[in-house]
Amino acid sequence: MVDRDSQLEPDPAPPEHDALARGHEGTAVSVRWIVYTMSTLTVICVLTLVVCWSIMKTFERWSSKRDPQPSPLASQKQPPPEPWLQPSPPQGEPRQPWQDTESYRRREEERLNSYQVVDAKRGVVQIPVERAMQILAAPSTRATTRPATSRPNREATGGHP
Repeated sequence: MVDRDSQLEPDPAPPEHDALARGHEGTAVSVRWIVYTMSTLTVICVLTLVVCWSIMKTFERWSSKRDPQPSPLASQKQPPPEPWLQPSPPQGEPRQPWQDTESYRRREEERLNSYQVVDAKRGVVQIPVERAMQILAAPSTRATTRPATSRPNREATGGHP
């Protein structure tokens, strides 16, 4: 029977006579081939980069030729259509959104904490929130039962006047 491993791998070559004298095997790799291979790979990489760069520039020129020219009206600054979420500030110092929020909150606090006439004809007024809460929380001086009538109800008195 034939050994299968011996068919797959041939016997190694015997060491050279010089290798035995040196105490180690010589190099089978040529430095010239290493330099040649590295140089070739470098040239291929550089050429690939040049080709890619030229293709990119060609596409950019082609794309810019296909783009329509902007209208002369496009250069004029036009505000966006209303409603504006952040109004344009008056000439001078630009306002920041947080400044607008602060002024809005200040106005609302003043409105909630002040007395105002809402409708003079109907007698409707606005009072500060704190004062309204004090009024609602205070014990009521009004009677909670129905006021007595001038004549007692016959049913309540058993039919006697």
